[in-house]
Amino acid sequence: QVQTQVWLTVSPLADKTSQRLIEINWRNAPKTNQNDWIGIFTSDPIDSTGAIRKLMVDDRLNGYNVTDIQFPYRNFATGKLTQQCLGYYIAYIHNDIVFAKNCIKNNPFWMENNLAIIGDKTLPSLMIPGTHDSGAYEKWGPKSVGDIVRGFMIAHDESLYNQMVYGIRYLDMRVGYHNVSETDDKLWIVHGLFRTDHTLRSAAEQVRDFLKAAPKEIVIFDFHRFVTGFNDEKNADILRMRYKEFFDVVESELKDLMIPFSLSSTTSFLIAPVLSIGSDVNIPIQSFWTDIQFPYRNFATGKLTQQCLGYYIGYLDMRVGYHNVSETDDKLWIVHGLFRTDHTLRSAAEQVRDFLKAAPKEIVIFDFHRFVTGFNDEKNADILRMRYKEFFDVVESELKDLMIPFRYCYKLSNFSIYIIYF
Repeated sequence: QVQTQVWLTVSPLADKTSQRLIEINWRNAPKTNQNDWIGIFTSDPIDSTGAIRKLMVDDRLNGYNVTDIQFPYRNFATGKLTQQCLGYYIAYIHNDIVFAKNCIKNNPFWMENNLAIIGDKTLPSLMIPGTHDSGAYEKWGPKSVGDIVRGFMIAHDESLYNQMVYGIRYLDMRVGYHNVSETDDKLWIVHGLFRTDHTLRSAAEQVRDFLKAAPKEIVIFDFHRFVTGFNDEKNADILRMRYKEFFDVVESELKDLMIPFSLSSTTSFLIAPVLSIGSDVNIPIQSFWTDIQFPYRNFATGKLTQQCLGYYIGYLDMRVGYHNVSETDDKLWIVHGLFRTDHTLRSAAEQVRDFLKAAPKEIVIFDFHRFVTGFNDEKNADILRMRYKEFFDVVESELKDLMIPFRYCYKLSNFSIYIIYF
């Protein structure tokens, strides 16, 4: 028998009058459910005196409903953490009994608590919960309402520390170099061209605080992009100095918490051995990344080699959209944001194919970084599946014989292309 499930989520939508509204979700309700209802409670439904909100199921086997209850911000202590329900519970009531229940909870120790399940798995084999532009956060407030710039810049209303306490283990960071009069810090977390109110150091401190409180967790701290003050700096000496500042900050805050690269570069990079390292291991930063494995570090030390340059030449960052264009049957196009270029996905794949046929010993990373118009705004799941199938059909038809088999992801020799799907 399929199990009935209920859970609570928090809406990301906010306006002048409401924010962080709690959402009711249910799946696989009993088929005979005419009098069934779902309730929100402030204590365990088994012991509760009554629900603060009720929703009749009305023959719906699966459903979703936004309530008027606002979920409060939590200031999790940076010392001892505990996994717990956070004040709101949900229950499915069938024949006047609690048929299924759940609560909103934090997840500071989910890796440690599931070690029996994930311990013999490699980190790349896990689906890691992450956030986009993780450092672009700010509590929703008066200055957020009607501010167009902040509307584009702010992606979250929870701090990095809170994100990790809730269970996030992948942090997507963008760094810029800015002179701000109130502080000596020059390295800031940014979203595109916009500087947030958070320095790189404060971001690293939050990661450090979390890992000290949860030493058996793994956090991927991904510095995804270096923008203002880096990609527009023409003076190589200044650029080296800025990358050195970046490494100095990361090393000063996180040196004793980093996983040695020697572990991550082997197929023995299993979760259990990594977590057994502990939080008191002091490893020189030189042992984390070699010059070729981390080309930014290579450049920062003034040794930009031909091999390092190859990493940039061999990486293609692609964005795909679905557009009906009268002059052609092709619907899949290369885009930049919301704007369609003059190049189809097929023409891009053909160019990669032509290059690799002429240079069969080269490796190209063909990274389909984002699917936008016609994908992220398509509400019909069947149509969306069809469009993704069209995408895979095009890629396969042009590049199938050049792709690196997945089992060789750690052994890139003798193959020409590695395609990454997100």
